[in-house]
Amino acid sequence: MKPVLLTLLVLLNPTTFAQAEAVPPPAPSDAQVSKAIGAAIRHLLSSQEDYDPALDRTRPRQSKKEAAEPPAPLPATQRVPGAEWPYEGVYRVGNEIPPGYRVGGTAIVAWALIDSPGFDQDQDRKAAVERARKFTMTFLQKEPLLQSGFLGSYDVRGWAHTYGLWFLLRLIERNLVPDAEKSATKSLIESLIKTLSRTDLESVGGWNYSRGAKGLKDPRGQASPFMTAPTLLALYAAKQQGFSVPAVTVDRALQTLEAGRSENGAWVYAIGPKGGRAEEPKEGACARMAAAELALYLGGRGSIEALRGAVQAFFDHWEWLEKRRKKGGTHEPPYGVAPYYFHFGHTYAALAIEQLPDAERPAHRSRLRELYWRTKEGEGVWNDRVFDRSSSFGSAMAMIGLQASALPRLPRWK
Repeated sequence: MKPVLLTLLVLLNPTTFAQAEAVPPPAPSDAQVSKAIGAAIRHLLSSQEDYDPALDRTRPRQSKKEAAEPPAPLPATQRVPGAEWPYEGVYRVGNEIPPGYRVGGTAIVAWALIDSPGFDQDQDRKAAVERARKFTMTFLQKEPLLQSGFLGSYDVRGWAHTYGLWFLLRLIERNLVPDAEKSATKSLIESLIKTLSRTDLESVGGWNYSRGAKGLKDPRGQASPFMTAPTLLALYAAKQQGFSVPAVTVDRALQTLEAGRSENGAWVYAIGPKGGRAEEPKEGACARMAAAELALYLGGRGSIEALRGAVQAFFDHWEWLEKRRKKGGTHEPPYGVAPYYFHFGHTYAALAIEQLPDAERPAHRSRLRELYWRTKEGEGVWNDRVFDRSSSFGSAMAMIGLQASALPRLPRWK
């Protein structure tokens, strides 16, 4: 727009001009999305690493406030080639990234690589996923901190159990497990299902990474919709592939999710024995609503109307997620939104959209694409944290969300 015309518009009607300037850019085309996915694949292949806990322990400890500034990136020699994509956050064990984040992050990135176009013809991607498979199998079988149980009041091993299970199921489904290791893989899947059944909350059902000081037996234990919903989806997939999944575990988790929905359709952050509360602000709940409604709907206890409302709430209150993206700290007021729920919310909103009636999906997909393009940091790079390493998680989750319409249909429980 020419400067003279711009000035005239502002003088004549500044309100109209401000509104025009606020109109979001058009959603990217299929070609633009395809190009970004290709760039994201290259980014993920270049960021697979052999994580060195000893090197991480040399970093100075950071408080939550200090974590607003990312640590210095690891040397390039620690990055490529490697076997994993560890998710990096503020929480650490002995100043190291915990195994739950290492396996969970690796599984999510591998999921994105497997389900992106051209995987079967891409030898680099297949080699990267094979390295990730070996790492995941080894860690889930031998790492003490990933064995069944719960330690202290905060324990993130459940992310490894949930997304590790999902990853192994995708490997089996895509015939990406060597014949000699298929039996061991299926045995590990069965073990993970048992582990998830043993580690659900005794008091309410469902799962959480934060509990009271007495762990599993603590009557104050509360279920997290963020963790319970993805875990249920993984268990549905396991049942679809013929694995035995305890119905009581799933039914208890579904019942807990239902109890956590407030009257306005928003989910509370943590669901205790008494359920949720009458009214939960959607501004703070919009990142968990689609995931929870998706798990309920596919579990036979939800509805299209509720799923539609969750997707709409995500769009209506997206600005509150954006305000916390790439910020320090965790659950900041006024709505307790943490930056690490940003891409989680986008991905599960995308998966929920694909369960809506056919006629409704195109408009929602287009709107979601536009939001992804607002927050893209480079060609094929997304990151909702202050840590450079977590761009692997952000980019992978964005890939899944952008390609949700082409992914295999999510299975139902019943």
